[in-house]
Amino acid sequence: MADQQNQQKNDAVSPEVSSDAEKGGRHIKQTKRKIPKAVFIVSIIAIILILALIIWKILDIYLTEPTPTDAFVKTTTAAQTTDSRPENPIDFAALQEINNDVYAWLRIPGDDGKFLVDQPILQSDTEHDEYYLLHDYEKKYTSAGSIFTQKMNSKDFSDPVTVMYGHNTHDEMFKGLYNYDDPDYMEEHKYFYIYTPTRRLTYEIFAAYVYDDRHIMNSFDFSDEKQLQEYIDSAKHPKNTRQNVREDVEVTTSSKIVTMSTCVRNTPQCRYLVQGVLIKDEPTR
Repeated sequence: MADQQNQQKNDAVSPEVSSDAEKGGRHIKQTKRKIPKAVFIVSIIAIILILALIIWKILDIYLTEPTPTDAFVKTTTAAQTTDSRPENPIDFAALQEINNDVYAWLRIPGDDGKFLVDQPILQSDTEHDEYYLLHDYEKKYTSAGSIFTQKMNSKDFSDPVTVMYGHNTHDEMFKGLYNYDDPDYMEEHKYFYIYTPTRRLTYEIFAAYVYDDRHIMNSFDFSDEKQLQEYIDSAKHPKNTRQNVREDVEVTTSSKIVTMSTCVRNTPQCRYLVQGVLIKDEPTR
């Protein structure tokens, strides 16, 4: 009898317990469904923000124009003079009033009387070596950057090898170096010039090729003639199939070489190099 009464109590209670349990179960299930949805929404927002940042960065790199430098190129005159020295076309005094990190000027002739590159060369004595990768000659931030060298190179181009860096995203910088993939173009545009406040240095281009991303100045001890020769050999006989070399240009361990280095688009582990050897050093007026 007692067992029957207990069973009746249990039967009377169990529907409520069962109902609560079902509600609790539904509540738990609903909570579990909300968590993935919240994570999904947060993930979508994060992806949108990342994509927006990437797009902004790309637009910043490709649409930001380099700071104009035309104002520092002097107007050449046709006045007769007995001075046979070449005229220095750059107003270094005005440039160095703005920033004394400007120490030279690079001119690479292009087509139709224009210059492929016509830009100041900078080297910072106080900032880190890659400062001008993202700053102009006024020391203002710009994704276009500047053409620059690092402190391990002297500013008089007396080193066996001087390495200059510049972005490949703008025509005014080193984007035009890719023209030297074409042997005919190289043969027709085989000289470039570096001006300092008192001199004009003339270089003859002898090689253009894809190289790996080693830091050249840290990878070779150019005071060691054997290592210098190894570097010259690697320049005259590049391993990469994308190469253009003028075999008839003489380059020895006594030569002064300028290497212009820029990135290879979509291939971060490579650099594109154009190299010239000094053939004339003359004072300017």
